Amino acid sequence: MNRRTFILQTAAAFAMSARAADPALVEHLRAGAKPVAAEREVLAALAPKVYELEAEYDSGGHVIKLFLSQHGQHQKEHHIVENRPGVGDADAPLLARLPQLQAICFEMQPVTEKGLPVLNALKHLRDVRFHYMAAGIDPDFATVVNGRDLDVLHIKHNFSAKPDVGKLGAFPNLRYLVLDTTVAKAPCVEFVKKCLRVEVFELHRPTLRPEQFGELCAHLPNVRWFEVKPNIGGCGALQHLKLMPRLECLQLSQWKDGALPFDDGLEHLVPVKTLKHLNVPSGSTPADLDRLRQARPDIQIASRDVKFPPKQAADGTLFGSGTSPIVAVEK
Repeated sequence: MNRRTFILQTAAAFAMSARAADPALVEHLRAGAKPVAAEREVLAALAPKVYELEAEYDSGGHVIKLFLSQHGQHQKEHHIVENRPGVGDADAPLLARLPQLQAICFEMQPVTEKGLPVLNALKHLRDVRFHYMAAGIDPDFATVVNGRDLDVLHIKHNFSAKPDVGKLGAFPNLRYLVLDTTVAKAPCVEFVKKCLRVEVFELHRPTLRPEQFGELCAHLPNVRWFEVKPNIGGCGALQHLKLMPRLECLQLSQWKDGALPFDDGLEHLVPVKTLKHLNVPSGSTPADLDRLRQARPDIQIASRDVKFPPKQAADGTLFGSGTSPIVAVEK
């Protein structure tokens, strides 16, 4: 469905604004709300620099969520012909003029450690997503969020930057965490121990030995939705999932053909008594999945006819697709 024309039931009070002059600008307004002029001026200044700027306003017309993307898919989607520079360090101070901002995602933006401290001026910020940060950025750029009472933190697709996840502080109220590649190595285990409230966890392209994956699982007491990509020391490491007492939804993504057999693989899901939903896009044969169905007929295995649950906390909070923090309008 087109996100400009359909509204989810969970946000029935929202009304979409007319499409702005710049094709990159996508705005979501609650019915009857009028954007604060000064804040809309900020969006008007930033939109021509990106391939997508998606913004959500609260009932008072303040911008509360912001998605800034230089991804090529948005350039095509919005039929933007020219190359755009993105939001850099010189533009970052404009963000301080959005005082009610609660969530922001930087995707492929050239902003560096010189511009990111502007986030310190945003007192209501609880959701920060760093995707594909600039080449050459200080590896420890993410420490800018240390000391924040975050609900969501993504450090994803940062293939050129190599942050030391050990320098990140504790986030005792974090509920949605994404760690990928350079921050999904052994030191992430100690970091996760400082984020025990996490309910939705994505572990992308990790480099972990089976025992390290086991220690990680042992410190995920509240995770109910878990995505795991390969390199956890083989499919036998899935035996450690039984250490997660609240695991309900498991997504095993990007496993190679034959990498998830039933024997010493999917069979380890059988004793995970809380598991209700499974998504295995690749890695297992129909025969492997049939054996799991026989052993655990109560597990709903995602297929064309069986939908896998969205990323959602126990209290019903939806966390979206994993990129944009805006979930009110259907993607």
